[in-house]
Amino acid sequence: EGEQAGLARMLLRLRQQRQAVQPPLCAALQRFLKSAVSAEIEQTLTQVLDATRPYATGHPGRAAYRTMRRAILRRLEKLNRYAPYVQYPERLAELHAMRIAAKCLRYTIQAFAPLYQETLAESIQTARTLQDLLGDVHDCDVWATQIPLFLDAERSRTEAYFGEAGPFTCLLPGILALQQNRARLRAQRYQEFVAFWQDSQQHGVWDRLRQALDAPLEKPGDCTELAPPPHA
Repeated sequence: EGEQAGLARMLLRLRQQRQAVQPPLCAALQRFLKSAVSAEIEQTLTQVLDATRPYATGHPGRAAYRTMRRAILRRLEKLNRYAPYVQYPERLAELHAMRIAAKCLRYTIQAFAPLYQETLAESIQTARTLQDLLGDVHDCDVWATQIPLFLDAERSRTEAYFGEAGPFTCLLPGILALQQNRARLRAQRYQEFVAFWQDSQQHGVWDRLRQALDAPLEKPGDCTELAPPPHA
């Protein structure tokens, strides 16, 4: 019960911050809805579709698969650039960048997955799990940064209102409990991430992804090249 006052105060401040950004957000959305941006996007995509439809073959050719393969492998290469930082929990920026790389890899694979008949499902799930675990780690890192700032700001507010910081002490148990809770969760999720990364490496998840990407190019029936669309 002694922790409730601090948590209630933090919740109040977060709600106040959210309410403060709500009006400009709504205004930005209204400007977007009144603009012609969405109509222009739809028009452009329709034109591209109409221009390429006469050249469709009903099945992607080798050129299309090569393009997809390059796109996915570029994302995978970027993810693997952060592998040296996996064992360093203090490298917050690199772990956050690794999460973004895992997200981009996942979305890229998902975009092309229908053309590979479920052979990319394992890679998608692996990237999703990496993204989720690193996302939890990053969320805890944000808390670790924001809680001390909240304490300083709330102490200053208390002193300005009461003339002294005495009433501020009743907020400390809840805020410090939250800080400790997020630190424990961060350590737990980080260890889960390291274990999952090592397991995926040992079981060759990315090797199977590369093999799946190469498979369509090895089939004699997939040798039809897609004619390029006109430049107009």
